[in-house]
Amino acid sequence: MYKQKLNVHLYVTPICNLQCIHCYYEAKNTKFKIEDTLSIKDMKYIIEVLIDNYDAYFDIEGGEIFLREDIHSLFNSLDKKYLNRLTITTNGTIDFDINQEYLKYLDEFRISFEGNTNKIQKQIRGITLEKPLNLAKKLLKNKIMPTIRITIHKQNFNKISDIIDFYSSYGFKKFSFYEFISIGRGKNYNELSLNDNDFYLLANEIKNLNNNIDYKFSFPKHRVKFFKNYINIAGVSSLTIDYNGNIGICPWKIGQDIFAKFDKDNFLSIISNKNLIHNCDYCSAIRITNA
Repeated sequence: MYKQKLNVHLYVTPICNLQCIHCYYEAKNTKFKIEDTLSIKDMKYIIEVLIDNYDAYFDIEGGEIFLREDIHSLFNSLDKKYLNRLTITTNGTIDFDINQEYLKYLDEFRISFEGNTNKIQKQIRGITLEKPLNLAKKLLKNKIMPTIRITIHKQNFNKISDIIDFYSSYGFKKFSFYEFISIGRGKNYNELSLNDNDFYLLANEIKNLNNNIDYKFSFPKHRVKFFKNYINIAGVSSLTIDYNGNIGICPWKIGQDIFAKFDKDNFLSIISNKNLIHNCDYCSAIRITNA
């Protein structure tokens, strides 16, 4: 039976212990008072009902996801058929029990990095590589392959091969790259944006990458001119659900395109009656991959 494709971003907390200068979500600091939030039961329902009724995949994020102390109970309560469609993204600085059973069933477990040096990591994220890299190593030791998640910007676009080689030397084989977009907190750092000349160099480097690792690059639609071969991922339905139950469409415009508030009694009917097709200038529209 045909099911409509649906990309869902679910934000479980608005707070983060870091203040990354390119944060499109503009996460709050840890002193922010959270007054209204979806319960674990609510989030479990959202995940299950959307996956049951759509060809849905979830990006589950924060803020920093593991600052929500009850978050493990969400994942531990889900059957693996749901876990298989979830991607978790973390900054890798919050300690947790590495032997969580659900981790091995996730579609992806992403840890965010800015490159392969402490200098660039501190410039963008305010921390060194030590804690996130140690988490990645612990996962690998427990036979869980994390995804090294990199934002491409002016400070690292010409070092992609070096970045891959650095993390590959530790045994990591999955990489996910997204272009810096000047939105959210990033709008104050336009100097990180790539120009066309930068992108010609980047596209050529991607073309010559070693194909022995699993990589994917996701770019907005205006970058299509730089690539002969790509996967078109534009026009897929999109849904964004914030920590407080606000429901919108575009993950880059959180809180700006709200069309409903989560209510279990009418959630599915509201979603099914809404046109969710979306393709703005910020969202990923093309993918370059060897996976």
